[in-house]
Amino acid sequence: MTRTAITYPRIPINGAYIPGSRAIEASAGDTAITTQNWIESRNYKWVGLQTATAWAAEFDTAVTRTGTRTLKLSNTDATGRCSAALCASSSLANVKGFAVEVLPSTQYVFSCYVKTNNVAANGAFVTLREYNPTPTAGADTVTNKLAGTVDWTLCTATFTTAADTIWLDIILRLNVAGNISDGWYDVNSMTLVSS
Repeated sequence: MTRTAITYPRIPINGAYIPGSRAIEASAGDTAITTQNWIESRNYKWVGLQTATAWAAEFDTAVTRTGTRTLKLSNTDATGRCSAALCASSSLANVKGFAVEVLPSTQYVFSCYVKTNNVAANGAFVTLREYNPTPTAGADTVTNKLAGTVDWTLCTATFTTAADTIWLDIILRLNVAGNISDGWYDVNSMTLVSS
């Protein structure tokens, strides 16, 4: 079994975990966006995706676990819902440039620590979206879902990629309306383990 830390946009060939290679560590931090766009800049590899109005996304320096920043999603009123992803769209250039390269027909275990504040039931989780070479979106795998206010909790998912999957988009979600809420995703320590 090989353990690999997720980097941006690719998994390192040698599988080494290099903390200094984390893209969000170079961001200014604490600069929220409220419309669909790259968080601070495409240089930091994460795009905020609007699912409903009343949301925000930022690289937060106040609540951290690994490194000096986490990716924070907020529903700023009870109707809010949002996500952040590596891919801004499903165009070939976007998926090829930002998704994680994976092997077809391979079992993986994904892990990411998440912290929440006042999240609606099943509201905070991570979706792993497979893409084939065209690229057409394939299966979505979802981690365990968090609710309420919880300290750092490991969200995981075990899945086997399809026979034609070569890329994986990682989508962080604060995706259930109903509460003004926050979710912090420790993207610096996300891992993808293949067997």
